[in-house]
Amino acid sequence: EYEASIANELFFETAASLANRVKNPTTDYRNYAQGNLDWMMGAGLVTDKNVITDGITEDACQAGGAVFTYNQGVILGGLVEMTKLTNDNAHTDNAHRIAGGALDYLTDDQGILREKEWPGELDETGAQFKGIFVRKLAELHRASPRDRYADFLRKNADAIWTNARGGDGTVGSKWQGPHDEPSMATQSSALDLLVAAARVSS
Repeated sequence: EYEASIANELFFETAASLANRVKNPTTDYRNYAQGNLDWMMGAGLVTDKNVITDGITEDACQAGGAVFTYNQGVILGGLVEMTKLTNDNAHTDNAHRIAGGALDYLTDDQGILREKEWPGELDETGAQFKGIFVRKLAELHRASPRDRYADFLRKNADAIWTNARGGDGTVGSKWQGPHDEPSMATQSSALDLLVAAARVSS
């Protein structure tokens, strides 16, 4: 058995989003969001590098597994919602800590995002991950701007446009280039990045 980080992050973000949007809500959504966040923060999922591991194994009851970009992204969206919900800037501080950890750990020496711990070539699933991260990073930047985020998104957008784009306009899985086999997933992630870069530049 395996307790995946992403399942808990999605539940957390959904509960916080509902608490912010449902008219005359009960406290259930807020309690679900806070309880799930407290569990994630206390379970050892966040490493000393301020990145989130993939989950917890039931047999060892220990956090671990690979570090993927999408796990860093989804929680940013949830923490932005929690700040709106509670007016507690500690949630924004946690979001900045995780975003900074991701930019430090999951980029190459040129500052371009990569799936550092994905085994081998990205498949249709893995190729979606970076798009999720940049979309949520843009949400965090909109709520609490940091020059580092805007610079990162613009630099990555420039990289795919210059290095990872084919003559037919498709973008491969490696944003550093060169252009490799495109798919719906690689194109979707590339569009997420271009839209995120445009949002922070407007």
